[in-house]
Amino acid sequence: ARQRLVHQVAGFQAEAFTPPAPLSDADSAGEIALTLARSGRQLKVARGRSLLESLEAQGIKPKHGCRMGICNSCTCDRVSGTTRHLRTGEMQSETAQPVRICVSAPTTDLTLDL
Repeated sequence: ARQRLVHQVAGFQAEAFTPPAPLSDADSAGEIALTLARSGRQLKVARGRSLLESLEAQGIKPKHGCRMGICNSCTCDRVSGTTRHLRTGEMQSETAQPVRICVSAPTTDLTLDL
C-alpha cells in the first residue's frame, strides 16, 4: 500500500507496529510483591500481566486512559524494581523513571509512587 499510494496521495503517511516479544516462562510465571509507596499498601501481583490489570483485579482504580501506552495518563514513577514493556520486551529498572502501568509488567519486586 505504501509503494502504491506514496505517489498518488498527497501527504500519505503510514505507520507500522511490531508484535510484542513473547514472554519466556521466567518472565511470566509466578507473583511478585508490589508496594504502592503513597499508601504503603503491599500486594501480590502476577508477573507478566500489566500492572494496570493487576491493580484493577485487586479493586484499585488507578488513573488511566487509552490502555495502549499512548496517552500517558497511567504514568507513575518507579521507586524500585524492574518492569518489562509488554509491547517491546524492553526491561526497565531505573528509579524515578516513569512507568506506563497499562503496558508494563513487573519482573521483580516493585515499588511504585502510587
